[in-house]
Amino acid sequence: MQALYLPALRNDYRLIETYRGDIGELLDVPVSVCLGTTDREVDQEEAHAWSEVTRQVTDFRTFDGGHFYLRDSQVDLIEHLELLLGNPAEPAWQCWPSTP
Repeated sequence: MQALYLPALRNDYRLIETYRGDIGELLDVPVSVCLGTTDREVDQEEAHAWSEVTRQVTDFRTFDGGHFYLRDSQVDLIEHLELLLGNPAEPAWQCWPSTP
């Protein structure tokens, strides 16, 4: 298990330690930002900063739970992602909110 997970953890920490915050060119895709309501690692202001990396709409959604809300709100998160991704027959991003 250590051989499986340790490389990923090392790379995560390498990214955290070397991140410089220069976003360069803005993305041209919508962004969905998900946040736990009691997250002590990321606050609302930090989450909303993601809107600065794209030219398109940024969707914000909170879920019950802390930094690992994925465990507590798995069903709600999956429903949210299904809504955003929509039907494969629809044009890309058709289902995204139209205003930030």
